[in-house]
Amino acid sequence: MSVSEEEVRGKLAAYLENNSYSEVSKGNDGIIFIATPWGDKTIGLVIPDDSDKQYSLFESLNGSTLPEKYSAIYHRDTKKLEVIWTAYHLNSASAETAEREFEFLFGGNTHKCWFGEASQRLMSIAACAEPVSNSNATNYRNLTSFMLLQRTEDGEDGHHGGRALSTPRSFYIDLGELDWEEIDNLVIHLNAFMSYYDTKTPQVLIHEPIAKDFSARDRYLHGEFPKKISGREIDINALNYWREATLSGNEIVTFLTCYRIIEYLAFHFIESQTRSRIKKILSSPHAHSKIDATMRSVVEALSAKSATDDIPKAQNLITETINMELLWTEITRHKKYFCTPTNFDGGYAVKSLITEKDSLETFSNNGVRNTFDRLRGIRNALSHGQDQQTRSVIRPTAHNRRLIRPWLNLIEIIAGEAMLNSEVV
Repeated sequence: MSVSEEEVRGKLAAYLENNSYSEVSKGNDGIIFIATPWGDKTIGLVIPDDSDKQYSLFESLNGSTLPEKYSAIYHRDTKKLEVIWTAYHLNSASAETAEREFEFLFGGNTHKCWFGEASQRLMSIAACAEPVSNSNATNYRNLTSFMLLQRTEDGEDGHHGGRALSTPRSFYIDLGELDWEEIDNLVIHLNAFMSYYDTKTPQVLIHEPIAKDFSARDRYLHGEFPKKISGREIDINALNYWREATLSGNEIVTFLTCYRIIEYLAFHFIESQTRSRIKKILSSPHAHSKIDATMRSVVEALSAKSATDDIPKAQNLITETINMELLWTEITRHKKYFCTPTNFDGGYAVKSLITEKDSLETFSNNGVRNTFDRLRGIRNALSHGQDQQTRSVIRPTAHNRRLIRPWLNLIEIIAGEAMLNSEVV
């Protein structure tokens, strides 16, 4: 039985009221569907023509909230969160979990938690779910195996992509009268305790909504890929750090690895200068005839090296190896961002790097010192338990991984320039 968009909106009034990020739309092919369930642009719910399936879908949605942060449905009548798990055949480790149930005492409440067969509401929703774009971190809200099962005549024995389909399963949490802020706090603690007691336990996936994303730096640092590259030997440790940085898909890991490149090369950059000074002393024609004076000069050179702390070392390395135009060009891509403080989840704040009036000329005066000061602060907040001065942290959240991106762009450029130029200045 076909229905109009207005009819669907009317029949889904309760759902739309509780899921404001969803909307009823009509595709170019005339098919009516629910766009962005869970606030997720990769998936849609097609309104079926069959009247019984329509009724089942509408009833299921009207009794549910599809939370943006979770691959789950919240049953508003029973106040249970049903976390979507799998309809694939379980391996031995997962099979051990399938019948688990326990109580989680938290915040003065007792929450019953258990793994069990998926609800009819979830199956009705899965039967109408379809991917509408490439998958992202939400992985179609874990619905792929459920969608396959619903489209298989004999789901119990069905095989898709070499994987057997089986009983659809979910993980349930009895929430009681918690609000969403309390639910979020409960879930993150529940994940921690479950993984503490069982290293192979499934966890509740948390998809943190991102208000704004920042692009990675331009693909070609110098405008295009060169026709000829004059290669040379690079320190093997720096090479391995660089490889790890460029292959990592985690912005925070990449940032920390790039910082290690700077730290490592800074030490050896200063060390090579000291070694050159000592070599000059020992190569003097009168070095052997005035052995006492020669020894004093060598000791002075070594003492000067030892007295130089890590911060000036790194600043000296960056000053000698960086092309300020490359750095400034990257800064101007996110100029508004760098003109304001960066406030990370966890409380750590980075001071603005530039002002609206700054230019390449004015930035070049103190740009290396100011940039490295900010990068070092971020590194400390990531590496240490907390920033020693502010007692704040940068949490390893999806929001922070994206918020750090403009700073990551800068440290990638600095680390790359240091790696290629530190032994030839």
